[in-house]
Amino acid sequence: MRVFVSAGEASGDLHGANLIRELRALDPTIQVEGYGGPRMRAAGQDQWEDLTTFAVMGLVAVVRHLDALLALLRRTRERLASHPPDAIVLIDYPGLHFQIASMGKRLGIPVLYYIIPQFWAWGAWRIGKLKRRTDHALVILPFEPAFYAERGVDVEYVGHPVVDHLETHQTDPALERALAIVGRPRLGILPGSRVQEIEKLLPTMLRIAAAARERLPQLVVTTSIPADAKRRAAFEHLLAASPVPVVSLPDDPHGLMKTSDVCLVASGTATLELAWIGTPMVVLYRVSPFARAMAPLLLRTKSIGLVNVVAGRRIVPEYLFAREPIAEASADVVEMLTKPGRADEVRRDLARVHDLLGSAGASTRTASAVLRFLREKDGHAPTLDQRTRAARSGVDEVSG
Repeated sequence: MRVFVSAGEASGDLHGANLIRELRALDPTIQVEGYGGPRMRAAGQDQWEDLTTFAVMGLVAVVRHLDALLALLRRTRERLASHPPDAIVLIDYPGLHFQIASMGKRLGIPVLYYIIPQFWAWGAWRIGKLKRRTDHALVILPFEPAFYAERGVDVEYVGHPVVDHLETHQTDPALERALAIVGRPRLGILPGSRVQEIEKLLPTMLRIAAAARERLPQLVVTTSIPADAKRRAAFEHLLAASPVPVVSLPDDPHGLMKTSDVCLVASGTATLELAWIGTPMVVLYRVSPFARAMAPLLLRTKSIGLVNVVAGRRIVPEYLFAREPIAEASADVVEMLTKPGRADEVRRDLARVHDLLGSAGASTRTASAVLRFLREKDGHAPTLDQRTRAARSGVDEVSG
């Protein structure tokens, strides 16, 4: 059995690697190919290209890389058509993956989507596209099954994969050694995994940290420097102009989360990781003035931070900002560091989110769901020869 698995950024590479290992554990004969990063390659993927160094977000970045993206799609279509796999499994990263899903459907290849984009927050009009282009969705948040099932999506809840990684995570000894001589309180800086996020958020986070340190001179500001060359360069360039001293630690963001008293964090999965660990946080995300003005019309949720969405209310401060919220966010940081009652309240709320995320085993459940889907479909699925003919026909259709 051959499965095409694709992930387009660092977090997807982590979840994809865990999925590949579980697929191979359940079926040692399975062959996994596709796109990913170094972790997926190490887990046994026959990797066509490393997409984690290519990840782009936002319209401007997509336009800038349009030629490369179109060339990538052409290569993908040709390879899927010439030797179609038994299934396609796509992990998050909707911009590219919706195009690959469309190819798969035209070529007669079953398409499964693991970690669906957050259409419950915004972009609900794309759910119709999700239904048309995929055969089965594997969702990771406890409220998602009901949301998507009500809208006609074939959906299955597998739990959140961050729990798997966090339950087995061991803090890097180099990070522990570096912190052995560092005092408290500690403010961790987590601006995201993409270069564009780092460039947008890190300068603001450093200014917030500087403002907090003015009110709390003993505050130690720490961050985890990525090993990846592009992300490391972005960090080092911005840290060189930092308005506050920063302790640079080895590439272990989960270790940073565990050893911080409060974190400034980009909106996204990292907020759930901090919730699972129990570290208070302030959630930040920068948008354009136009997007900020349009947010009330586009957003379907009252919160942007996943931790607040899962909690069902705002349990930690969050800012979807065009104007930098320096005074507000620094006050939040100082309050959580100096008022034990406030910090305890946040930790109690985070503990409830921890419980909602459920138990470990998401990667195993996802791998089992993929294999079960294929076996159940097998009696009705086209043969390899039929898929190959459909694939070649689809390529002719697209090129014609």
